[in-house]
Amino acid sequence: MIKLGACVFDGCTSLVSITGMGNVTTLYNRAFHNCTALHTIDDVSKVTYIGSSAFDKCSNLTSLNLTTLCNTING
Repeated sequence: MIKLGACVFDGCTSLVSITGMGNVTTLYNRAFHNCTALHTIDDVSKVTYIGSSAFDKCSNLTSLNLTTLCNTING
């Protein structure tokens, strides 16, 4: 089980893609906030919690495929 902390990638405007997310279960508030170039996140199949504004202002991220039951998505 891996949890990505609040604001861990906040403002990483040159971050384009993320791989190796297969064991991540939690994305806390603003984890990827303002990652404006982000367009691909690979394998979020174990994510069960997405915090507030986790993907706010990720304007190039067009989809996120949650294949498991995501218990909580905050604002």
